Amino acid sequence: DSASSLTWSEKTTDAMNWNDADDYCNGLNTSNYGGFSNGWHLPTIGELRTLIQNCENTVTDGICGVTDDCLESSCQSTRCYFCANDANGKYSKFRDIDSIWSSSNVSDIADTAWYISFYGGKIYRNEKTQEHNVRCVR
Repeated sequence: DSASSLTWSEKTTDAMNWNDADDYCNGLNTSNYGGFSNGWHLPTIGELRTLIQNCENTVTDGICGVTDDCLESSCQSTRCYFCANDANGKYSKFRDIDSIWSSSNVSDIADTAWYISFYGGKIYRNEKTQEHNVRCVR
């Protein structure tokens, strides 16, 4: 991603819970994925937001309050899920329509993390036992 200077993995074909997602990304460091043998991790919500496009509220610097600096549940508002659903991938730079985990924990709710639904360019939170897809970053 030339705009953010981040390197992204392919999206997983299967959804997984948050702990498995974190393990998966850390595991890429030992597999020399994409020619890189270190630095892979589950993206923060800020890193993941760099993949959003065409949703003014949730793109990087959009008015949705969920950022790397604001991870409490109160940071989320209707501004974080304002855009209409679209099955053509218009909200993702990679044309994703799946939901993708971030590494960012909801700071005031135990065992909960932030994720992005690219079906609508929306930022949500979910229990870590739930399953979403994964894109690792370095």
